[in-house]
Amino acid sequence: MLDYLVAFCKQHKNDLPTFNGDTSWTLPMPARYVIAPGWEVGGHGVAV
Repeated sequence: MLDYLVAFCKQHKNDLPTFNGDTSWTLPMPARYVIAPGWEVGGHGVAV
């Protein structure tokens, strides 16, 4: 994550490293889809 976004998150008490369970400042990916040729969903993953 860019430094100014990390500073913004810290200012607003969004502790992403604690949420992530590590030291990273990365945003979680809530859902992922793999679209196969023909527009079929070839795979998916959803975080809840």
